[in-house]
Amino acid sequence: MRIRFCILVLILSVTAFGQSLTKVKPGTSHYKAITLSAKKEFQKSAAFPIKTPGGTVKRFGVWAYVHDRLDFVNPKHIGDGEGIALLKLQNGKWKVLEAEVGSGGMEEITKDWIRKYKLPKTFLND
Repeated sequence: MRIRFCILVLILSVTAFGQSLTKVKPGTSHYKAITLSAKKEFQKSAAFPIKTPGGTVKRFGVWAYVHDRLDFVNPKHIGDGEGIALLKLQNGKWKVLEAEVGSGGMEEITKDWIRKYKLPKTFLND
């Protein structure tokens, strides 16, 4: 009975540790892979070329979230934009499941993602 309890505690501990919410550090291989995947999706919706995103990057297990103010390469472009992306690690690569570029309303979009993918509420907050 005691061994079963120890095994259960060990499994729960490993599962909880593997699903911890962390900010991804700039310069790491995960950070680069996540931001480059997000940039490709952001570029599809942007009117001008954008620089590589470098804002908030969070990770929760196999999930990643990017929220960045987009810098446009064209200096004549007036106006701001921001991009958000939800990615999932699949077969060793970060795949963008959702991405949006805009200038507002991003909080509502992230709330929808939280419900749709059953993610923790704090994961998509900055």
